[in-house]
Amino acid sequence: MTTPLRPAAPETEGRGPLLLRVAHANAGRWITVTQLRDLLGMEETRHYAKRAAYLHRTGRLDRQHAADHRPDRPRFEYRFLAWPQIQAPRATTELEAGTDASEAARTARYQQTVTRRRAAITAAAAQILAVLRAAPGPVPEQDLLAAVPHLSVTTARETLTYLVHETQDALMITATTRRARATTYEAVRSGLPRVAPRPLTPDAEAVQGLLRAATDRDASLSRQALMEQTRWPWPRVEKALSLLEAHALLALRPVCAAVLFRHAPADAGQQVA
Repeated sequence: MTTPLRPAAPETEGRGPLLLRVAHANAGRWITVTQLRDLLGMEETRHYAKRAAYLHRTGRLDRQHAADHRPDRPRFEYRFLAWPQIQAPRATTELEAGTDASEAARTARYQQTVTRRRAAITAAAAQILAVLRAAPGPVPEQDLLAAVPHLSVTTARETLTYLVHETQDALMITATTRRARATTYEAVRSGLPRVAPRPLTPDAEAVQGLLRAATDRDASLSRQALMEQTRWPWPRVEKALSLLEAHALLALRPVCAAVLFRHAPADAGQQVA
């Protein structure tokens, strides 16, 4: 009777695929993919056969023809050979110490490159955001690249990613029909009418309470959610939101092509009349 395989040891987790860890736990023993299937519980042996063949090609497993090979039995059997090599960071040699080739110098150059790259993206973000805010609607990517011709395509696209995902000052609108395949960008706008700051009305204070409670839960409210929670028509909710925006108490959170509302606390020392 064939001795059951030993499972992978917990301390080998992270050193390689589970198949290789099982082979290491049974070092010196030839294992078939059928035994691996029985141990690990997958129905198909093709997954293990392909994975074992790959590990053999990369020098991790040894392989030989099975002695009892038949059409209904595995053709090869495997055993553990070596763990994958982990490439360690290159150490600074004695001759490199204190020179531009040292580890400290390489790290400093990398940090300087990252800092310069971030500064360039931040400067380009201000230019692209100005173009988006001046446009009456969504701007196609090609028109946006033409509006900032001094920027390379790579820098412009990195900046757009920065505006969409990090600062969330822009919306990326992907095409949903065959007739409009171009990706467009638009500055994040509330779409609310601008009003002059004046004392908060009871409606504005009620909406502010809902937004503050949602923000405390790290959530945002959509136009429909505000209408459902207040049971007010949109024009009434819109007036309250416009007044909050006039007092800088409204924050916007873009989600795909939609804009959600959050509460933005007033700056320290700022008093709302």
